[in-house]
Amino acid sequence: MKKISQKSHNINTSYNPRLMGLRGIAVILVLFYHLDLTHFSKGYYGVDIFFVLSGFFISKSIIEGLEKNNFSVNLFYKKRFLRIFPLLIIVIIISNLAGFFLLTDLHLKKLGESSLFSTIGLSNFYFLGDDNYFSDTSASKPLLHLWSISIEMQFYVFIPLFLILYFKNRKIFLIFFTLILLLTLFCGFILSDGFYRVESLKKFLGLGFNNFFYLTPLRIYGFLFGTLAFLISRYNFYTKYQTSSVVIFSLIIGFIIFLDLFERNNYFWVEGVIVVFSIFIIILNVNHKFLKLLEFKFLQFSGKISYSIYLIHWPILIFFNYKNIYNESHVNTFVTKFLLVLIIYILSYFTFEFIEQRFRYSSHKKIKANHTQTGVSVSVIFTIVLSILFINNKYIKRGQNSFEFESPREQISFVGNKYSDDIILIGDSMIKQFYYYFQESDLNIISFARMGCPMLPKLQRVRKGKIDRECERQIIESLKYLKNTKNKIIITSLYWDGYFTKLYKKEENVKLNDTKQKKNFSESEYKTMLFNSLEQLAKLSKKNNHKIIIIDHIHFQEIPNIIHKSQLPFKNQDVSLITFEKAKLKSKILNDIFSSNFELKEDFIYFNPYLKLCEFECKKIIVNNIYLMRDAIHFTPFGIDYINELNDNFLRKLISDLQSQ
Repeated sequence: MKKISQKSHNINTSYNPRLMGLRGIAVILVLFYHLDLTHFSKGYYGVDIFFVLSGFFISKSIIEGLEKNNFSVNLFYKKRFLRIFPLLIIVIIISNLAGFFLLTDLHLKKLGESSLFSTIGLSNFYFLGDDNYFSDTSASKPLLHLWSISIEMQFYVFIPLFLILYFKNRKIFLIFFTLILLLTLFCGFILSDGFYRVESLKKFLGLGFNNFFYLTPLRIYGFLFGTLAFLISRYNFYTKYQTSSVVIFSLIIGFIIFLDLFERNNYFWVEGVIVVFSIFIIILNVNHKFLKLLEFKFLQFSGKISYSIYLIHWPILIFFNYKNIYNESHVNTFVTKFLLVLIIYILSYFTFEFIEQRFRYSSHKKIKANHTQTGVSVSVIFTIVLSILFINNKYIKRGQNSFEFESPREQISFVGNKYSDDIILIGDSMIKQFYYYFQESDLNIISFARMGCPMLPKLQRVRKGKIDRECERQIIESLKYLKNTKNKIIITSLYWDGYFTKLYKKEENVKLNDTKQKKNFSESEYKTMLFNSLEQLAKLSKKNNHKIIIIDHIHFQEIPNIIHKSQLPFKNQDVSLITFEKAKLKSKILNDIFSSNFELKEDFIYFNPYLKLCEFECKKIIVNNIYLMRDAIHFTPFGIDYINELNDNFLRKLISDLQSQ
């Protein structure tokens, strides 16, 4: 294959406006996704575009440097350091300072932890162990977006050595490259979607998409496609097969995915691969006349300041939403979002001009470069020290009112011993909060629980008008287990009143072959659905001689506002404002069903552990300076222990009695 010169192929020029336009599209997708704009629910694939482009540009820089015999590994790392860290450190420091004044103690501590890991380029591993990217807790993490920067930094560590191998021995490089690409694609499939079909992996891997989303080895394929795009673009053989249909087909596939026409709610690996491959094709066809649209000035401008936009936008959105957490109508207005975008672009332009540009080109002068590196290094050390102080927040004096707010423990799903379990937990987050209470009783437990998922027969959860397939899988898994076991004690709890517009009858979906929600359910329709589901669960328990305990829930309407405000620094909010009248002590829906269907009620053992709490001290939501609740319906682990002590550990005694029968 005959190599073509750099001049004969526009893709190898130092600045390519169409590739810059792709960067602009990528950052706009991410920004609009985080703004929760309609039709941008798949905007997080913009990060995959960044990965492909990074692989392309870095490979181009290294290989061309090797060919000109002027590449230095040491200089490469210095340039990357000065490209990434100045703005990164400034964003981390400002986020910590803003967090000091705006965040609660718990969230400030987590900010310190994420700051530390982000500074050393390992934040993706930190967030992997914390919670999944799509959970509601993301709204309290100002540095969550830095997981992708950490992956890029990790890629930069090994890519010079990898491409030096290409320069030295291309046959060996090709073998290694092919093996690594195939291995990452295979592992990505196993951990993202295919693992749900591999029984033996479920116990060890947990939620597959979360493992896939953050792990560097399983996201590296995006960079590798970028490297491959550069290598292929250097040879004549590709130009023979360039056709308009290839480019247009890739664009159509990409748009279909971004318009959310597939029925997936979380990061779907196959879609990610398709997006990456589409970008790969577009890069190779970068001279195609149809792609001239990428030269649109706004896309060029967005691409030029994309790094600044990416680093700045997420903390701004998080702190704005956090401060206005109880004024959602204001936060979600179009005008508000437009102003936020305007502010983000203005700030990004200034940080690009006065931070990115200044540090990026400081390496041209050796003396100035040395001072710059020293200054940035000192800033990195300062950031690490500041992060450690926030992690160990006993050194922080932020005001008179500082409460210890015990964080929720690890979210549990599909855990326990399948063959010797004493009890089975089934439900949403309302049952998850009991997991450690039972575990500390030395009981063997298996838990089929998923936050926001009803986990009962004949029900399906709907999110944004589409069936939640992950929820459906777990419901099927739990029912399969119940059908194949006998003589078990089942404990179930849901946010019974919370699924009015989130459920579907499975039978109706099969008949209509339709997954889109046509209307919101009325209370009576929801009662009927829930009744049919409970009736099905009762039949299953009778057939297999299971005993089912149903736990009701409680809802303190004002708790989120009071907990949030009372923990903000320099606030003196009375935390005893909750009254008995403002608390919903029972599920209206569940109690209406049981009161009108006595036969069904006899199939279950009903228990509401929260009544004792309000019988004695409903106004009290903290004990020994620790919050009993973490939001309107969920208790902290300490709170769960506390209410069970108020009930003389009735649940443990009840389980013991049922086991002895």
